[in-house]
Amino acid sequence: MIEARANLAVYHLEQPTPRTCKLSLLDSMHFDVEKIPQKPFHPIFHVQRGHIKQPGWSLDQLKSRVSHATGLTRESITIDDPRIVACRDVRIPTPQMDYISVLLTVVADFFGEDAARHQIKTGFRALLKHVRNGENIARKAQQAEILERRWTASDPSDFCVAHWYGESA
Repeated sequence: MIEARANLAVYHLEQPTPRTCKLSLLDSMHFDVEKIPQKPFHPIFHVQRGHIKQPGWSLDQLKSRVSHATGLTRESITIDDPRIVACRDVRIPTPQMDYISVLLTVVADFFGEDAARHQIKTGFRALLKHVRNGENIARKAQQAEILERRWTASDPSDFCVAHWYGESA
């Protein structure tokens, strides 16, 4: 069965000199989609603080991307990334957060201040349309269908966080 997650890490970028930079981890979180059958006491879609190790992503690769984006050498870039986050085990139920949905929230939070710019509004509306589209492959996952069945099987006024838990079935 499908298992998915998306990681989000937010760094503060400091450039003490024109030829160096330091990234400090401000916060990180990951969004999970539970496997089916769903584990007891785990919301089917949820966010937790902290990184989850994923194949193909490392601090070395982050350093390479920062080097490419800034034109600085890899040696002049330092990353303070303890990957230790307090209270990591609290799972907060969320809507389905696939990679496009996470990108949508990042755009809203980090570019929303520039909402007066036509390009930002147009791009954001296109992302919203993509996420809502019934043909969006991420919305076809078994977990999404299970959650939808749980809330449509009950009185619509009863729709609440309880539907995210397997025990509500």
